Amino acid sequence: MGRRRDEEFAEFFGVAWTRVYRTTYAVSGRHDVTREAALDAFAHAYVEFAELSTSDDPGDDVEGWAVDAVLAAQGTGRGPDAFGPVVPYGALIRARPEARAEVEALWQELQQQSPELRAAIAWEAMAAARAPHQLQVIDLGSGVSPRLVDFLARHLEEIDVPEGDLAQVISLGRARQQRRRWVGLLVAALIVAMVAAPLLMWDRVSDDAAEVAPTPTTGTWEEIAPAPLSPRWSSLVSWTGDEVVVLGGHSEETCDDRGVCEALTDGAAYTPSTGQWRTLAPLPFGVADGTPSLQVGDTLVLVVAKRWWSYDAREDVWARLPSPPDFDPAGLNNAAATDTEVFVPGRGTAEPIYAFNVEQGTWSVLPDSPLEPRLERRMLAATSAGLVVFGADSSGPPDDPFVFDQVYAQVFDGQEWSLLPSSEQRAAACCWWWTGERLIHLERMPIYGGKGGTEDLRFAGGMSFDVVTQEWDLIPEAPISRMASDSWQLSAVAGPMMAFDDAIYDDRYQLWTRITRPSQAPQGGAAAAWVDERLFAFGGANFDEGPSENTGATNRAWILTPPEPAED
Repeated sequence: MGRRRDEEFAEFFGVAWTRVYRTTYAVSGRHDVTREAALDAFAHAYVEFAELSTSDDPGDDVEGWAVDAVLAAQGTGRGPDAFGPVVPYGALIRARPEARAEVEALWQELQQQSPELRAAIAWEAMAAARAPHQLQVIDLGSGVSPRLVDFLARHLEEIDVPEGDLAQVISLGRARQQRRRWVGLLVAALIVAMVAAPLLMWDRVSDDAAEVAPTPTTGTWEEIAPAPLSPRWSSLVSWTGDEVVVLGGHSEETCDDRGVCEALTDGAAYTPSTGQWRTLAPLPFGVADGTPSLQVGDTLVLVVAKRWWSYDAREDVWARLPSPPDFDPAGLNNAAATDTEVFVPGRGTAEPIYAFNVEQGTWSVLPDSPLEPRLERRMLAATSAGLVVFGADSSGPPDDPFVFDQVYAQVFDGQEWSLLPSSEQRAAACCWWWTGERLIHLERMPIYGGKGGTEDLRFAGGMSFDVVTQEWDLIPEAPISRMASDSWQLSAVAGPMMAFDDAIYDDRYQLWTRITRPSQAPQGGAAAAWVDERLFAFGGANFDEGPSENTGATNRAWILTPPEPAED
């Protein structure tokens, strides 16, 4: 697709996502199933958009594909039980007391219908919602009351819809386009081979020939003793070198009816060498996975309510730290650390980079870089060559949602600044990690080469930079996120080991492996950390089960030892 077509698709996606999601959710009753089906349907729409855009109602076609994906899932081993109860979100679960009983009764009645019948009801309800003045409820048979269609039409808009991920849809769509081209080339090659070798065995050729080789799955999870904490999700987890520290998180008891959750104020530490947990002293405030934090040696540095704190897990002691002169608390997410210092970008492009010595408790300012271009949206990484600063050209044109920024990088070696060679690639400036040998930037999106933005499009797992040879490279293509029922999305980085969504990247071997969810582990909200090349996961919750979205939390924990790659 050209840029103009991408813009047209983005406009269509922005209008149709909510509609498709709500219709599909009314059929599936599960947000994870709905999201997977909707993303799949829009990726298909991206591939077929030239023809789809000529349809009288493109959204209706995408609705059909998404609902068909839900119905087809019944025959893929997930079974009817995979479709949980239709639990409405948003205003519907906060209906007035006098209407609540009727609301719940009607949802229960809809839930009891077969998925096929729910699909018919949802389509009629969506059509009625779009044209309420033409509401004509039909008899759907099987003894279903027409009031279900009327009810759903009136309440579809009260189902909360998560933000659609346009970038992921386009990435999936482009991957399918590329595979389609590969299929064409494969077929052409087979035809040539048939002419040259009539005895070619056709029975060895199957649809699977067009698929990329499957990504291997990670090793077996080992469940360890549960933490001496209440069930929870989204805790803050760090590794000190001896212990895994688990702090705060969220629980059903700390969430109100609007879904606003207060962070917990307790924690525990686990020692892998002994298999023992210990409880920690109460925290001075609540923390959770979103709390800006950074591990500096064996000290955890956090920013809470715009105040800087340090936590020494060995002594179980919290201490206030001085704050930098000008600082955006979220900037800690773009910071870097050595064993003794934290480097933080100032609030704006013109602001300097601040350095904090944790042992001395003092701030200093790095010399301003005199190099061009001036960088914005700076992301820092501490390496053996010095502090590397990634960013975008601040003098460039306004942000374009369809073209990534050219990646620029500068390095401060403690004495002076120097400009690193151009990557000649476009990607997000965010999230570069030092493995101990090179810098890694992971992507689940295509990487764009060349100044034109879309020339030399490459599907890759991200980029790397060797600070010794000063060479850029692309790392192996990442497996496409499956959003499947047995996948587990975790996030943790340490050295060459990186857990990213539902996959692990090991830069020692430049190898991707899948993360599968342990038996009976929660679907989401698990916190993770690397523990000497093993992956630790704690807590989580099944958000789409029970009377509300905040149920099914756990205090269980697991450790994964990734398998060594097979020798060639």
